[in-house]
Amino acid sequence: MDFRKRWFAIVFITLVLCLAGFKQARNFILPREVMAQENSASEGDVPPFEEEEKAPNWFLDMTDKGGPAMYGIYACAIIGLAITIERTMKLRIKKIFPAAFIEQVREHLRERNIPEVITLCEGKKFPLARIVRAGLLQYNNGIQEVERAIEGASGLEIAILGSHMRTLGTLGNIATMLGLLGTVTGMISAFQTIASAGTGRPDLVARGISEAMTTTAAGLIAAIPLVLLYSHLMGKIDNIVIELEEISLDLIEELTFGGIIEE
Repeated sequence: MDFRKRWFAIVFITLVLCLAGFKQARNFILPREVMAQENSASEGDVPPFEEEEKAPNWFLDMTDKGGPAMYGIYACAIIGLAITIERTMKLRIKKIFPAAFIEQVREHLRERNIPEVITLCEGKKFPLARIVRAGLLQYNNGIQEVERAIEGASGLEIAILGSHMRTLGTLGNIATMLGLLGTVTGMISAFQTIASAGTGRPDLVARGISEAMTTTAAGLIAAIPLVLLYSHLMGKIDNIVIELEEISLDLIEELTFGGIIEE
């Protein structure tokens, strides 16, 4: 239940951020449209009031021009952003390596009080506590069993840290392919119009070409940030894995050379 509530909150925040981003983009684009309308009005080409009615619906117009592929691209962008927010919250260094916890573990180990360390790790929800607990539960069986337990627990925690990352990378590829799909369908529509109506209806031909170009741009706009975010988060996970390995080795060395556990 907690998992569902957390994901609902993340998706809701993602939608709010997307709507805020669309609003900012609209505020950025509208002044240029108004200037273009004023220039056109001064030249007597296009009535400004007709364009002003269309301007607030630019997002819906873009969706309509892009065709069905646009909905898939929007879904990829929203889901990808939700995964990014969730992983960013999970991969905070302070949440994975609490300094106070590490200091308490070292203090108990200096006192050779392993049961107290195990008790300290129980109930903790961060990866380091679970790894330390898994290793120290085997301290009666020798250092080799401790090493195996730490390696097994570390592998599991690394897999958990990388959860949803494959989905994020896949969404970036899907957004690109959806943009390409929209390009193909748009060009097919344009050529079908030429085949049926000839070149005497440039407005219909332009609609197909507009669909092709709009979906291409939208697919790239969604895919590029997703790929960059995937690369950034994977680099962060790699750094966390290195840090986990270093702390695990320090723990094993302290248990071995400190004479707390016999080999």
